[in-house]
Amino acid sequence: MGRAWCAKGNQHPGGVMIDAPVIASSELTGDEQALIDFFLRVPPEERLFFKDDVTNPAVIRRWAETIDFERMVPLLAFSGGTVVADATLHRTMDE
Repeated sequence: MGRAWCAKGNQHPGGVMIDAPVIASSELTGDEQALIDFFLRVPPEERLFFKDDVTNPAVIRRWAETIDFERMVPLLAFSGGTVVADATLHRTMDE
């Protein structure tokens, strides 16, 4: 079982529990700074495992501008105006 990290909430063996509404974002535009702030709360030694530099505003802006909704749906969980979790749902595309 892997280790999970969340900015807020209680960890348990099956994953991370958070007390926040999950909002399926139709776009990330307008939430870029909140997403950067979330990633800045992830410990630097854990950010090493991310493919991209998630603290770079240009990276987050590129994500927001190039989302392919036919392949992926971004999900952000907010508590107030603060992002407390980030995920994506990836669709299996028929060949």
